[in-house]
Amino acid sequence: MLLLDGLISKNIMKRSKKMQPVANVAELREREAAIALSKAQSVLQTQVQRLQELINYHTEYQQRFQVSGMQGINAFQVQGFLSFITNLQAAVDQQKEVISKARVLVQQKKQAWVASRGKLKAIDTIIDNYRNLEQKEQDKQEQKNIDELAQRVFNPKH
Repeated sequence: MLLLDGLISKNIMKRSKKMQPVANVAELREREAAIALSKAQSVLQTQVQRLQELINYHTEYQQRFQVSGMQGINAFQVQGFLSFITNLQAAVDQQKEVISKARVLVQQKKQAWVASRGKLKAIDTIIDNYRNLEQKEQDKQEQKNIDELAQRVFNPKH
């Protein structure tokens, strides 16, 4: 019976050790997902800053146009100002689209990170449960060995 109990105990212990490579891969994937999320957030932040720069430049150029208009400019200069302001507005609109796509990417990366983190936690929980079982089995085996030893010491005839 001791041999069978030892095999069961060894088999349970193997389960937690067998799961460790799975946990390592899950941890690596979670870390990679966190890095990808961080990069996507950084890109988004950079794009938002670019948008703000474009908006500031657009506003500044409109103010220049108004000041120039008060000082008197010819039709060719008006056309140049308006064309450039239109181009700046198009750039602002385009940058807003870039930001919209960057936000979607951040959301996707966040979902991927949350999913990978959940898998890692689940695997860690499984490993903890296996370790708890291993400890219980080891405690049970030790108690059984102590009981058998006590039986032999106090009842040497058997």
